[in-house]
Amino acid sequence: QKTKSMSYKYTVFGLCIESDFECPLLIPSDGEPDVHMSYGEVAENLPGAASSHRFFDAKPGQLLFRVDDVARFLVTDGKEIVVDRVPGSDDNQMYLFLTGSAFGALIHQRGLLPFHASAVKTDAGVIIFTGQVGAGKSTLAGAFHSRGYQILTDDICVISEGADGPTVYPGYPELKITRATTDRLDMDTRNLERMTWRSKDKYLVSVRERFDPAPVSLHAVYWLTPSDVDEIEIIPVEGVEKFNILVTNTYWNQFLDGLGTGASHFRLATSVAQNALVRRVVRPTHGFMLDELVDQIEGDI
Repeated sequence: QKTKSMSYKYTVFGLCIESDFECPLLIPSDGEPDVHMSYGEVAENLPGAASSHRFFDAKPGQLLFRVDDVARFLVTDGKEIVVDRVPGSDDNQMYLFLTGSAFGALIHQRGLLPFHASAVKTDAGVIIFTGQVGAGKSTLAGAFHSRGYQILTDDICVISEGADGPTVYPGYPELKITRATTDRLDMDTRNLERMTWRSKDKYLVSVRERFDPAPVSLHAVYWLTPSDVDEIEIIPVEGVEKFNILVTNTYWNQFLDGLGTGASHFRLATSVAQNALVRRVVRPTHGFMLDELVDQIEGDI
C-alpha cells in the first residue's frame, strides 16, 4: 500500500513493515509500523563488533550483513533495516538477501525463533519441515500445497510464545523451488519468475490464493534426513535430542553470540521441545517417494 509519504506498508511474520522502496514479495498492510526499511549508506564493517565473520559483523542491537556485488544490510534493534546497494545490482538478488539473512537478523533481535524450515497449516495446527539444504523442505511443502493445504512460509519459519504454546507466524506467500522440484510436482515453469545468484537458480511459485497472515499454533516438527535406505520411516524424537534438532536448524544460529540473544533463543527452543511433537523422517536418498511421504505424514498427523 503506497502512502502519501511515498512509502509502502507490508506484513510479514506478524510485523508491519514500512518501506521507502517497493518489495513485491511481501503482502500489503495498513497497520502501525513495527519496522522501517530504507536505502542508505552502510559502512563496510561494524564498529565495536562482538563477533566478525566473512559475511557479517554483529554486536548487541546491530548486525551488518555483506553480500558481494549485491548490497550491505544494517539491521538495528529489530526495528530498522538500511540497505546500501551496489550500483547496478539485480532487484531479485537484493530481495533474496533482504527477506532471508537480513530478516533473519531482525527476527533474532526481536527475541523470536527463526527456524530454517517450510511450514504448512493443517487441522491439527502447523507442521514444519526442516533439514539440511537439499533435504526436500520446499518440495514437501509444495506437495502439500498441491493437495489443498495452506503454505505459511518457506525457508524462514518464525516461532513465538503464544498463550497456548508456540505459535507460527506466516512469512512470504511464495515458494522458492529448484527445477528438480518443479519436475517432481509436474509444474509448468514457462510463466514462473526465476531467481538466480551464483550457483543458486530457483523458480518463484506464488501461493497467495490460499495465504492467510494470521498466526497458528505449532503442532509438529518433521526433521527430513535423506539416507541410504529403501523405505520411508517416521521416528518419534524425545528428550534432549528434540532441543538439539531445534538449535541445529535455527536460521543463522551463527548470529546468536554476537547479538547476545542466546537466552531468548534457548527459552523458545525449550518451549517448542516441550510442547510440539518432533519426528525424524528418514527417506531414500535416491528416489524421493514424494506421494508416499505425504501420505505417511498425513497419517502421522
